[in-house]
Amino acid sequence: MSNQPPFQRIIHPTDFSDCAAEAQRYAVALARTERASLVLLHAWRRSLYPGTEMMIVQTPDATPMPLIRYLEVSASRQLDALGARLRAELVGLSIEGVLVDGAPEEELFALATQGDAVVMGTHGRGRLAHLFLGSVTERTLRRATVPVLTVRPGEARAMPPRRMLVPIDFSEPSRAAVALATRLAIVAGGAAIDVLHVWEQPEGPPGDAVVVHLPTGERPSLSEYLRASAQREMHEFLAGLERFGTIELRREVSSGRPADVIIEASAAYDAVVVGTHGRHGVPHVVLGSVAEKVVRRSACPVWTVRG
Repeated sequence: MSNQPPFQRIIHPTDFSDCAAEAQRYAVALARTERASLVLLHAWRRSLYPGTEMMIVQTPDATPMPLIRYLEVSASRQLDALGARLRAELVGLSIEGVLVDGAPEEELFALATQGDAVVMGTHGRGRLAHLFLGSVTERTLRRATVPVLTVRPGEARAMPPRRMLVPIDFSEPSRAAVALATRLAIVAGGAAIDVLHVWEQPEGPPGDAVVVHLPTGERPSLSEYLRASAQREMHEFLAGLERFGTIELRREVSSGRPADVIIEASAAYDAVVVGTHGRHGVPHVVLGSVAEKVVRRSACPVWTVRG
């Protein structure tokens, strides 16, 4: 399960904002740990500046230039400067800058198909700031076929992660999440991994007030029965997977609203790793459900991976 190939090409979209800079720190650390090449993607949209073709600006060196060309040149220079700085920081690793004119999510999706992982911030700046999580990040998570690490502003955590939380629902995407967490831990030389399953009390009378009549003659409360069932399913799910070399998977079963429990627990971790398909066969990434809530509100960065 942990025999996944190393990341060879990491894609990092940037709009040069503070949030992107925070995600960049994680992208750099991941590239260093994996000995992978790093691709810096900046997408700007000519269509956002209608009517500027005839506008002329005077550049700092007093050269007249069409405004739309000046914006493109400025973006290119920012990307080149960032690439040069990172090449000095990541000696021996390949750093590539890609400047494109187009919708960020479409350009990112096209480039992500040529990579092994995406590391991105959850918020942008300027005219796209209010849309970034609602469109670019969300659409990337819905469509990406490679693992995506999302970083919210102010989420300073250890990288590589020393402690990871892996929420599971016993689905195939959950297996993919456990596999990703273990390989990240192995590549990093060790990390603690807590595998968490959260079960919800059914609506109706309190679980402790309802008795389940089992064929064995036992009469546990509904809460006791559901907890025991979850623990049994957790044991079966992780059978043979509790240890990869020095990597130990610790298991925990809890009750409550899954997203709320995961988000509250995330404060104690360096990363959350979650599968992006729900247990009920939803045909797209379950944003709008547990995964989206965790990405939006987690106290630490979140890896999402398809099963």
